[in-house]
Amino acid sequence: MVGHRSGVTSVVFSPDGRTLATGSMDQTVRLWDLATGRQIADPLEGHAAGVVGVAFGPGGRTLTSWSEDRTARLWNVEATVDPVRFLCRWARGAFTSDRWREEVPAGPAPRPLCPDS
Repeated sequence: MVGHRSGVTSVVFSPDGRTLATGSMDQTVRLWDLATGRQIADPLEGHAAGVVGVAFGPGGRTLTSWSEDRTARLWNVEATVDPVRFLCRWARGAFTSDRWREEVPAGPAPRPLCPDS
């Protein structure tokens, strides 16, 4: 897998076995789809030193990372992998077009407002 710019220090499988999380001395955490071998989200950034550990929560919805900077971070995996779906569930499909433009990051292709609702 290509992606980290420095050594990988921690690797963990999600509870469902479909996702791999890696932590690196490049101060990032990355999520990988095991079926395709591709990265499935932007790198998780925020640590000021190398990441030395990663662990999924029991349901796989959260990921914890800890670093040489003596901090730990808790990540919402669903919000990271598919922020649009996460926001739609959070808002229960009640997004107006104006709110959508404010809350949802621009993507490579337009998406319908909360397609699952």
